[in-house]
Amino acid sequence: GQINVFICFVFSVFCTVFMPFLVNFVYGQSYAEAGNIIQIHCWASIFVAIGCSNSVFLIFEGKQKLSFYATLMGAIINVFLNFVLIQISGGKGAAVATLLSQAFASLFFYLFINDKQFFILRAKSFLFYKLVQNRERE
Repeated sequence: GQINVFICFVFSVFCTVFMPFLVNFVYGQSYAEAGNIIQIHCWASIFVAIGCSNSVFLIFEGKQKLSFYATLMGAIINVFLNFVLIQISGGKGAAVATLLSQAFASLFFYLFINDKQFFILRAKSFLFYKLVQNRERE
């Protein structure tokens, strides 16, 4: 999970720095707003990576229903936030809604269940120093 999250983190930083320039270069100034929207969407990839990496663990533990409820709650939050945020910020609002609902479905949902091991497992995906420690041992 850590490697996937790290790759998505690097990708998100790259998008944050270069995406407005790339969109402007490829499509022109009239699509400049799309670069800003893509910047926000890229950060959702981190939570997608966490969800995908840990879904195997949930299946192995026989907790498919838990995964279903997390996804369902994420979808409900996404619809609600889109309804509110699109009216306020348009495309950027939709991107923020996606980011927040992905974060909830793949990470924060697990704070609200009794067994915190599922949250802890996901939260450890952000501990990139473990990647460096593992490389130093080899």
